[in-house]
Amino acid sequence: MEELQVLWVEDKTELHEPYSTEAYYYKIKLHPFTCWEKAKHDLIANYDDYSAIILDAKCKIREEDPDDALDFLPIVIKELSNYAIEKRRTIPWFILSAGGAEVGRLNWVKKHRMDWDDWEKDFYSKNIDRETLYTRIPKIAVHSEATQIKTILYKDVFDALSSMKGIDENSSKNILVKVLSALHFRSDGFDPILHYNQLRQLVEHLFRACNEIGLVPDQCIPKGEVNLTQSSLYLAGKDAGIVGVRYGGDDGRIVPEHIEKEIRSVLDLGNVNSHTIELDENDKQKLEEFFRTANSKYIVFSLALQLCDVVVWLKDYISNHNNKEENLSKCQLLPKDDPGDVDIVLENARKKYEGNKYMPIKDKDGLWHCGECSVILRDTHKGNITIEQVVENNDPKTKGKYKFFVKKFTHE
Repeated sequence: MEELQVLWVEDKTELHEPYSTEAYYYKIKLHPFTCWEKAKHDLIANYDDYSAIILDAKCKIREEDPDDALDFLPIVIKELSNYAIEKRRTIPWFILSAGGAEVGRLNWVKKHRMDWDDWEKDFYSKNIDRETLYTRIPKIAVHSEATQIKTILYKDVFDALSSMKGIDENSSKNILVKVLSALHFRSDGFDPILHYNQLRQLVEHLFRACNEIGLVPDQCIPKGEVNLTQSSLYLAGKDAGIVGVRYGGDDGRIVPEHIEKEIRSVLDLGNVNSHTIELDENDKQKLEEFFRTANSKYIVFSLALQLCDVVVWLKDYISNHNNKEENLSKCQLLPKDDPGDVDIVLENARKKYEGNKYMPIKDKDGLWHCGECSVILRDTHKGNITIEQVVENNDPKTKGKYKFFVKKFTHE
């Protein structure tokens, strides 16, 4: 973990060096100032660099002032609150004091920092609590970043997630917090492939919210597993040919074009073909190559921001279309025996698969497949294949899972 930069207001200069040395062992870099006037100039100039603030209770506003807890803390805490609003970011602050009669009358301070620090005492004692403070600061600083993401920077997004039924609220929020925290604060340990796939999981949560209110029919979630591709097609008013449904409302579609494009940009990154959140080895190889050549994590950040747009839009749409029975009445079944529809779906599959190289995967039922295509291979098969011909799958044992069949292919 990188060193945390912590602003420290303490008028006793003889404490600066020993306390700074102590804090260093906890990956904390203290920046000491003898009065608030000096400290706040540095704070304003370097606001984004600081992760926390330590205040001596009995300290000075200006260098020439007496150290007075009753005057110092009310002024400083009010100014810090104003900075948090102005900068749209709260820096957690802590009181480290030797105590005394004046400090004993400051129990009102505790309630002002309970949003980030729920420690039972009113302040940290210089005599016995320094180690506790150094230990808590890194944990609270990270938590504070998540709090800022959820309550200040993207409050409307997280409020929207809280309002949706049918989703795993904690999981969906944690996915966004991890990516957005890496964008705004630190990107230590950021894994583009891992975080990209988590964004696909967030799309799954949103589709489940749509299913809960009837905006996505059960056909798009066979056996409880969300088909990402088919759900997105249905919302866009297009044939969800694999599951055999289409949205038939008068407006022709549920999501507008810009929301459709934002959803598809997440699902289609790197030409990933998986219709579920589980990526097969072929998709993982594609993503590894994509991120290696792109050499940028900002792509994942941009996708996260687009999903924020989707979340807020979807929340408003759900609130205005909350009649599940009415929503489901607009679901139309596609004709099963219409050769035109079959031809269109099959033609799209051929464009997608034929001539491309894939690593076949064996599913939990022992069936080999390449994306949405079933393929017959030996149990001992290894390596990639190049698909030459795709046809409609007529095998009653497998067509429920895989719409297409690889009729011809070559080994690598």
